[in-house]
Amino acid sequence: MIEGLGSFNPQSIQQARENRFNTVDTDSSGGLSQDELQNSIDTNGHGVKLLENFDQIDSDGDGQLTQAELQTAHQNARANRFERADLDGSGGLDADELQSVYDKTGRGSTLIDNFGAIDENGDGELSADEISAYRDINTLPR
Repeated sequence: MIEGLGSFNPQSIQQARENRFNTVDTDSSGGLSQDELQNSIDTNGHGVKLLENFDQIDSDGDGQLTQAELQTAHQNARANRFERADLDGSGGLDADELQSVYDKTGRGSTLIDNFGAIDENGDGELSADEISAYRDINTLPR
């Protein structure tokens, strides 16, 4: 468990993702069309990157983004960002690597600010799993 951040509960995280998906899937087809994504963007501003990358995410080319396709795209994007940030190839991000990301992109200040709490095993580096658990816990609707 990440101290002070609650417990990591994969079931509740998955349920929250499904609820968000179902909200956008207005025709209950089990997939998100470009029109449904555009409606989400027009309504609440969410989905811009999905729409911009629709063809790359739609791996089966059926014109719908399924939950599985979205999950795969999300995991691939996280892995790519992590690999680019792991300058020494250690498999973890230390404080200097996080600072470098922040200096280049302006992103990552939350990880820097909460480094000690996120670093569950106390090894001085944040693993992809530690970062993922922290982000999942802190992006759920409350």
